[in-house]
Amino acid sequence: MNDRAREILAFIQRFRRERGSAPTIREIGEHFRISSTNGVRYYLNLLEKSGQIRRNRKISRGIGPVGPIGAPRPLGIPLLGRVAAGQPILAEENPRGSSPFKSAATA
Repeated sequence: MNDRAREILAFIQRFRRERGSAPTIREIGEHFRISSTNGVRYYLNLLEKSGQIRRNRKISRGIGPVGPIGAPRPLGIPLLGRVAAGQPILAEENPRGSSPFKSAATA
């Protein structure tokens, strides 16, 4: 993997952290002043072949992280405790995992 590919990987990770979704190919091209979308795809293919990212070509923001730095978080609804029946009790957040669901991106 060359220096430009590493810079693009860092940009993708930072973009996902800051905005909650992956950048599009055009956004990557604009940031790195790569005029051709094929030029961006070249670097994304390098990153994908080296196992740094995963791509879903069916959606525009389908670039996902792989590995310990950008390990994908399991999708799900957090379970924060139980609802008690009977007498009222103090509500406390008590994380107990999550309940998985399929999103449109994974379907």
